[in-house]
Amino acid sequence: MPFKELERLTQVNRFLELEIEKEAQLKEITALTAKVCNTPVALITLLNHDTQHVRFKVGTALENSPRENAFCDLVIKTKESVVIEDARKDARFDAQPLAKEGIKVRFYAGIPLTTLDGHCLGSLCVTDRKPRKLEGYQLQMLDILSKQIIHLLEFDNSLRILKELYIKAKDSTNKLRSFFDASSSIHLLIDLDMNIAAYNNKAKESFGPSMKKGVAATTFFADYANDFIINFKRCVAGERIAIEKSIETSEGPSWWHVTYGPAKDKEGQIIGVSFNASDISQQVSQEQKLYRQELALKQIAWMQSHELRKPVSSILGLMEIIENENYKADKDILQKMKNATEELDEKINLIVNQTF
Repeated sequence: MPFKELERLTQVNRFLELEIEKEAQLKEITALTAKVCNTPVALITLLNHDTQHVRFKVGTALENSPRENAFCDLVIKTKESVVIEDARKDARFDAQPLAKEGIKVRFYAGIPLTTLDGHCLGSLCVTDRKPRKLEGYQLQMLDILSKQIIHLLEFDNSLRILKELYIKAKDSTNKLRSFFDASSSIHLLIDLDMNIAAYNNKAKESFGPSMKKGVAATTFFADYANDFIINFKRCVAGERIAIEKSIETSEGPSWWHVTYGPAKDKEGQIIGVSFNASDISQQVSQEQKLYRQELALKQIAWMQSHELRKPVSSILGLMEIIENENYKADKDILQKMKNATEELDEKINLIVNQTF
């Protein structure tokens, strides 16, 4: 077995064994994926050497399946996005059980779940029993969501490693540094006196040279010190806290996902607080864009069902009068027909403008 594939399988097995704390968020991403693509089924899969493991799903009861029968195997092999608009017209899937009787998968789109070190673990995918196409913005959203999935999985794994390293090697700066600096999120360990016990490069980059061990954590949260202290105390009491927060910067507002988690020793005693913050501005921006699009679609639907009814009814009524007169109409009838037609044209233009 090639060394790179062995490394990939090691990574997959590590995530398969991971006790996922972000399960609720991954379920939400799966549901959002189906909504964005307007498909009945969405899945998050991990593939080891012979099995496709379905970790999260919407719209299907599919469990683990042989890797050789999985569409996602093509994603792993190519390490690229795969879109199959109609599997029955694609010669590569003539012998594919999922494209035949039974499940009858016709449409498939899969985005690779790729770690920061380049290992493709599985895919975020959507399927349908009928052929379909995806728009460019839908593929872009799938790519963003796939990166968020990897971020959450690696984030959970990082927290696990971080806590283990802090407990087992809190006096070994090098061991802590090897983990801390691998993360793109802000990680802080804060002792019970509310002082910084450990931090990573991202924290140093974000907070500046004043970020040092032993410095009061409240120094770096002056703008919302009261909230920080309240959350810290709740966490020391054993509570896990997760919030999304908007922070004003010189470049405008940015959104962050912030968690507080109790850090415990081998005996289960709380010895501090794990503070973690991830920039989710891009994700929030995309969610807001989708929300605006949904509102626009609802407004269009309302206009179609209400605003268009009046001119259409008028035209139909006038046509009935003209028919009854053997298709002869006086000037008044024709003027009313023109007015109703212009009103209909105006409403249609409003819908077109709303769409774009």
